[in-house]
Amino acid sequence: MSGFAVIVRRTGAPVLPHELAPFPAPLQARGPDGVERFTSGAVGVVTTLLDTGSPTTRPGVHHAYGLVVAGQVRVDAREALVQQLRAAGRGAAGNAPDVALFAEAWAAWGLDAPERVLGDFSAAIYDEATAELALVRDPFGVRMLYYAITNDLVIASNTLRAVLAAPGVAGDLDDDTLADFIAVGYNEELSTTSFRAVRRVPPGHALVLRRDGTSRLVQHWTLPQPAILRRPRDDEYPEAFREALAAAVSDRARSKSVAVMMSGGIDSTALAALAARAVSPSGVTAVTADSPPGITPEEVPRARKVAASLGIRHVVVGHAAPGFPMDDDGEAFDFPEPVDLPDPGFYRLMFQAMRDASPVGLYGEDPDTLLHPPHLLALLRAMPPWRLAADVVRTLVVHRARPHFGILGAVHDRFRSRHLHDGDLLLAPTFRLRRAARAEARADPTHRTRPRVAAIGNANWQSLLETFDAGVHGVPLE
Repeated sequence: MSGFAVIVRRTGAPVLPHELAPFPAPLQARGPDGVERFTSGAVGVVTTLLDTGSPTTRPGVHHAYGLVVAGQVRVDAREALVQQLRAAGRGAAGNAPDVALFAEAWAAWGLDAPERVLGDFSAAIYDEATAELALVRDPFGVRMLYYAITNDLVIASNTLRAVLAAPGVAGDLDDDTLADFIAVGYNEELSTTSFRAVRRVPPGHALVLRRDGTSRLVQHWTLPQPAILRRPRDDEYPEAFREALAAAVSDRARSKSVAVMMSGGIDSTALAALAARAVSPSGVTAVTADSPPGITPEEVPRARKVAASLGIRHVVVGHAAPGFPMDDDGEAFDFPEPVDLPDPGFYRLMFQAMRDASPVGLYGEDPDTLLHPPHLLALLRAMPPWRLAADVVRTLVVHRARPHFGILGAVHDRFRSRHLHDGDLLLAPTFRLRRAARAEARADPTHRTRPRVAAIGNANWQSLLETFDAGVHGVPLE
């Protein structure tokens, strides 16, 4: 995996090698294991390498078919994508690096490529024939993608500091973004940053920038609306989920070692067990926090038991006195944007402990919190009433469990205020009104079976993902 920065000269004049000088330093936190510089005509690229031990995760730039493709790309289900590419007449190699497979997909399908690529990616694609630059971000926004446009250049990177380091990019703060942070703890706009001159590509979107200065934002992914899953036997449901989760862990664990953020709960235990199968028990390290704010004291003994049962190494990170995080040189660490963490220094210690064990880390989040199970009305829209009634009776009688109807949550969503939060009272009236106007202008996404599906792409989840991003916390961890 890697950090990357791309610059494109809008006039079409060549980018010279010395113009790439500002970028390696801010990308260092993403890739301490090597720097690659590339120029071709009006485009220049800098990538930094984080060596995970797998050749498929490097390099970070690919030049072929008149395309320059650079990015932080991880392709999942690689074999399936290779088969699709070969069926489309492309000569995709099974052992090709992920960024090369992404380039093959773009050459085959253009803007339709992102919806065919399963994985997490932040990529810039420059078409030498049309001089168009496409900036593409994965569906959930796991990878960051920032950009700025000056009089002469377009700058794009997965690292905010790299964009700010480019000549001509002003560091003036965006008042509305800071007002959001004061009110709710994060930026509520998916396309802005704390700096007026720097924007971000929203999750699941591609931004096409043309030489004439025009642009087009395309949404390439939305949460699908599949039919309700039906299995002949109840035990087939967890088995199907186990297979899907094992494949996801295997796709991410392409290294000889993996570190797992371990609480000893269901999510982290499942990830640790599957990582031990994918890598080996000796290659897995569980990292547990020793009772920081918000963490129950039972987590350490619980995680210790899980690690012993799985035969994996266990590391406990002690909780020091709260304070501002320090970098490797003992200086105060400067986050690129505000972060809403009770103790950011401790979180950075956790990431460093994971990095000491492996360049690859795994973290699990409650899927119900992310996806929100469908409530009663959504289920009635998705299946006949008699089928729903039969499922409810079966759950009550056979499993002796209360079905999730989500009625209270639906009522709460219906009547809660969309715009006013307690933190708004800290703002001047002018900023309060501006926040309300911006919230009113945002369209809420709709979904037939997941009416609360906005949680997938909303800014709250984006702020969580940013917390785990190396470009934010400064620890080279994939």
